[in-house]
Amino acid sequence: MTHNTTKHRAIKLLLTVVVTTFSTTLWAQHAVLSGGTYHQSTAGSISWSLGETVINTLKSDEYIITQGMQQSKLTVTSIFKQPNISISIKAYPNPTSNNVFIEVDGEIKNLRYEVYTVNGLKITENLFDSNPQKIVFDHLNSGIYLIRVQLENQTIKTFRVVKT
Repeated sequence: MTHNTTKHRAIKLLLTVVVTTFSTTLWAQHAVLSGGTYHQSTAGSISWSLGETVINTLKSDEYIITQGMQQSKLTVTSIFKQPNISISIKAYPNPTSNNVFIEVDGEIKNLRYEVYTVNGLKITENLFDSNPQKIVFDHLNSGIYLIRVQLENQTIKTFRVVKT
């Protein structure tokens, strides 16, 4: 074997190791998410993603930080509740085969709901016009859906609903 062939193989091996290490390092920094976005303003920045189930929330006087990861065997029925709002909200029946009712213990003026697939696709949104509010699910495929209840563009509570 010639000196050039040995040198050529050594360079090829070194490049393979470098490329593999570099690509593995880049891949390790990614999360596979079904949706999300990032927003920045002069007041600060925020990013969010769908597909990560909440596992820990840290609070201080001014900030709330929620950390999460995929937990396929974790069942969460109420994902988010705004701590400073004194409205009690419940969703039933869960699981459902045709309708979900959102019952509010308080005023429904300016309340709205949005229904999403777990992939982040918005299916419907509407203002509350009754209490309990009926949301028709019978036309939807079996699966998991999220119902987000908002008051004046602030999320009060998010429910995870199973459609059978």
